[in-house]
Order: sequence, then structure tokens, then C-alpha cells
Amino acid sequence: MGNFYTDNDDIRFLFRHLDLARLAEAFEEGFRFRKEFDYAPGDEAEAVRNYEMVLEALGELCADFIAPRAESVDRTGNQLNEDGTVARPEGIREAIEKLGQAEVMGFTLPHR
Repeated sequence: MGNFYTDNDDIRFLFRHLDLARLAEAFEEGFRFRKEFDYAPGDEAEAVRNYEMVLEALGELCADFIAPRAESVDRTGNQLNEDGTVARPEGIREAIEKLGQAEVMGFTLPHR
């Protein structure tokens, strides 16, 4: 089982050396969402832990599920139908479904 986050020293270096606490303070708007959403982080340390958990989960999903389908998806490509719609390869549908099941489709959106 691979992980595109934990197996990548360059990305982990950036995660450890960027001032993510300051970025979290801004992104989480002073952690005001905690009052409204119990899953929202209450402070910098919790936010950074949450961000890393998301990266670890996505890294595993990408390595174990998405990457093995990439070559087939690239080979198949999108198909333009006569009616103007586009058919995507099955691997794209599967990847989107897995990302939805992992509840990460909107992780960069505000809590509200």
C-alpha cells in the first residue's frame, strides 16, 4: 500500500516547514466556524492535524485506487458524442465516486 503524500519527502518537507498555523488562522477565519460546526478546527494545531490527515487519506487513495487507473484513463480519453455531450472513461467515474465517498470533494470550500 503506497501513499503519494507520506512517500514524498519533498511534499512532507514543505508541510513541516511552511507556517501552516498562520495560514490556518486565515483560512479558518480565526476558527470562528467551531461554534457552528463541531468538525471545524478550534485552533491552529487542530487545523494543521486535520490538513495532514486529509493529505494522508488522499495520498493513500491516489496511490492505491486512482493511479492504477491513470494509464487506462489516459489511453481511453474523453469522447465527444454526436449530441455534444462528453463521455469520460470509466476510471474517471470511479475516481470521482471514491473521492465523494471519502468526503473530500469540497474540502477546500468554507465550512458554511
